[in-house]
Amino acid sequence: MVHLSFAAPEWNETEHNLVFRHVADVWVAGRDVHVEGDASVFSTNIRVVEPETGALLTFDSDPERWARALPTAYRSGDLEVTALAEAPLAVVMEYA
Repeated sequence: MVHLSFAAPEWNETEHNLVFRHVADVWVAGRDVHVEGDASVFSTNIRVVEPETGALLTFDSDPERWARALPTAYRSGDLEVTALAEAPLAVVMEYA
């Protein structure tokens, strides 16, 4: 599972600096996508170049690999996208 955080820049008039306002969180787990917040900032139609390999990725080809590379597609400054730590694998405990 990959967790993406989307933020929009805003100018803080009081402190005269740029701050980022959180606008959405997106979780991609296999082909399942869950969006909380402004869903208009996210699209599975974006093609992404994976920085490590130079491969062109699409959501359909490998959703989680695509999600990890998605922040590279947002370079304009309109949005900042961060791929947060992937969710840990579930731990199954047996009680005796």
